[in-house]
Order: sequence, then C-alpha cells, then structure tokens
Amino acid sequence: MELAPLSHEESSSSGLPHDALFIVLAYLPLFELLSMSRVCRSLQEAVENDVLPWLNIIVEKPLNFRLSDEILMKIASKANGRLKTLTLMFCAKITDDGLQRVIDHNPHISKLHIPGCTGLTPNGVITAVQKLSDCQHSLKSLQVNGIANMKKEHLERIQYYLQTKPKLQLVQPRRQPLLYHNYRKFQAYRWEEHGRVIDVEICPKCNEVRVLFDCPRRIAKGAIRFNNQLSDVRVLRSEV
Repeated sequence: MELAPLSHEESSSSGLPHDALFIVLAYLPLFELLSMSRVCRSLQEAVENDVLPWLNIIVEKPLNFRLSDEILMKIASKANGRLKTLTLMFCAKITDDGLQRVIDHNPHISKLHIPGCTGLTPNGVITAVQKLSDCQHSLKSLQVNGIANMKKEHLERIQYYLQTKPKLQLVQPRRQPLLYHNYRKFQAYRWEEHGRVIDVEICPKCNEVRVLFDCPRRIAKGAIRFNNQLSDVRVLRSEV
C-alpha cells in the first residue's frame, strides 16, 4: 500500500505547493493522502515525516479491501500514539487483535468508526470501547453498524461504558433527524454532527440492533405544526 519514492525528474518542480495544501493533508482519507505524497518532494516529506496528517486515519474504497492488521498497525504507528480518529469503512480483513493493538498504542482515540468490518466481533468491539473509556477521556463518536452478531446485550454493554464517562452525562446536542435517503451519501466519519454518539439502537419492533431512521412524515407534520404556530404569531402581531 506504500508508494515508491519519487525519482529526480518527478521531484523537480518549478515552485513549492501552496501552504493550504499542507493544511489539507490532515483531513484527507488515506488513499488521497498517499496520492498527495506523489505530487512533489515537499508533500512527500510532509506526509512521511509530519505527525499531523496521521492523527485522523480514514480508510475507505479502494484501500479498504487491502487493509490488513499489519498494514493498519504500520499506518497507525505514524501518529506516534496520538491518533484521534480511526475510521475503517468495510475493512473485512481487520480482526479483533489488530484493532486492540492499535488502541493499546493510541489510547486517546475520540472517534472510532468501524462499520461493516465483518472480521470484528461484538466482544472485540466491547473490549475496544472499554479500553478507551478507561483512559478517562470522551469517546465522542462510535459507529458499529454491520458488525456481525451484534445483540441487545452487546449494545447495552457498550452503552454502559459510554455512559460512565462524565462528559456523556452532560446535556447532549439535539439530535438531528436521520432520513434513509440521506444515509448513504452521508459521510460516516461525520456521524457526530447528527448529535448521536453511537449509530445503532434497539429496534422497538424486532428487538434487533440496527440503524433506526426517522419518519419523514412525522418530521413534515412537525414542520407544518411549527409553521402554523408561526402564522398564528404573525396574525397576533398584525392585530396589535
């Protein structure tokens, strides 16, 4: 998954990249980050030698199919134990042992997104959440949709560790509606923007662990009711 060093011809350039490009590096998914290291020598050195681009590791297509425990550990080691975000989108080759090794070396992860990682088990996820909770810091966002055999008792255990952290006992941000047609195009590693710490819940009908979507009809009715209330207020103001 690593890229070959630049040749002399490839590294020669008429000028240095704009400073903004170096700032962007810290927000790029892994594939784009590695691609940027092929642009010029200065960007390659920034990617290889700077810790900042590796504090938020996001692995998605096409690299997710190739990512193994060994490669993940090698990539995570570039953060020097300061990893903040670990997002593994449908990385089927990642196992419980691989995830635990990364967490052991990076105990300050605040965002753990591992949807569709079928090589992980519910007990492995519980252990990971427990370790992060024991480090006396807040796990702000957790995504586990698609973990096989996740049961109600597993989710309750995870929620227990999440709720033991002081920050999560405070007033949470207002939850934003989650609609099905917006779910696929929504970036999983920005899940916390919906005001949800964890992406799955217990379905009240089937008692299974899954993502629960809001009903657009109820949202529409609420909006109509709110607009009617505003109309009444406008009428009252006009009569004054």
